[in-house]
Amino acid sequence: MISILTIYLLIAIVCAVLLVVMAALGGFGASYDVDMGPDADIGHYDAGHGDYSGSHLSPLSIPILLAFGATFGAMGAILEGLVSNEYMVFGVAILVGVLVAGGMYWLVYALILKSQASTHTSMKDFVGLEGLLTIAIKSKEPGQVVINTENRGRVPVAATSNQDIEANTQVKVIGITGDAVMVEKKEG
Repeated sequence: MISILTIYLLIAIVCAVLLVVMAALGGFGASYDVDMGPDADIGHYDAGHGDYSGSHLSPLSIPILLAFGATFGAMGAILEGLVSNEYMVFGVAILVGVLVAGGMYWLVYALILKSQASTHTSMKDFVGLEGLLTIAIKSKEPGQVVINTENRGRVPVAATSNQDIEANTQVKVIGITGDAVMVEKKEG
């Protein structure tokens, strides 16, 4: 009969080897279609998203599950020789595996969130910026200005002014009025 130590070691070794192979082949987020012959397609392998679809990080992704398995197996094998209570070994191995996998998930998720730039821009962010009036403002009728922003690039926005301004004029945003920006002709 196979000992419990052998089972823990087998789980740890298989998960660790698969994790290393995935890393070596660039499988963290890559997709592979494996064709085994004329009519034997074994499907689509998606290492980045687990059982969910979409472009997000899943706690059920294959690398996170393999990290749990490797940690669980290694901790179970270590504790099997030190602790006589098999239930305590199993419980501690699960706890440490969840903590390590959860830590990996949190670390990767935090790194991904920090690397993504926000493109959200509110109307108050336009105050002080310059742009080009694309639709003229005449007799209190709104026009349109294209404002150059750092986050979103060129943004068309409704514009008003206290004076008539012709199209293709450089303007500066001086305030906000409702759902439009208040502009004035740029000096110089």
